[in-house]
Amino acid sequence: MLIMKSHAKLQIYKGIIQYLLDETGYTLKQIADLTSSHVSNIRSIYCEGVLPETFNSDQQLVSLYQFVLDIRTDSRPLALAG
Repeated sequence: MLIMKSHAKLQIYKGIIQYLLDETGYTLKQIADLTSSHVSNIRSIYCEGVLPETFNSDQQLVSLYQFVLDIRTDSRPLALAG
């Protein structure tokens, strides 16, 4: 069960990092800085597909993702009902 949970977390974190790279133009280093994480941890998740045991910035990563989503949602024009 622990392996499945870790695999699910890894996939979620990797997806969040991919979204941040695509939508913001941030580098892995910038994502690490903004989440108070080591770039080696972010690189391990994104490039190597390994969730480091020392990774403890999950809340900051999710918060950054939510922040970017909120900005992206607020900046999109609303569709007019017609």
